[in-house]
Amino acid sequence: MLTAVHRGILGGTFDPPHLAHLVAGNVALHQLGLDVVSVVPAGAPWQKANRLVSAAEHR
Repeated sequence: MLTAVHRGILGGTFDPPHLAHLVAGNVALHQLGLDVVSVVPAGAPWQKANRLVSAAEHR
């Protein structure tokens, strides 16, 4: 029998990544009763088009 996995996705620029990003993911995990939260950095964020953004693998 298959078991459903309740997954949250936390997307953002994460440039720089900081403690508040971890707190937001942890709050979502517990408040929403999720099994896992995946952090997905934006590849080319439109709202930061005029700014240098670190490579996704560094965030």
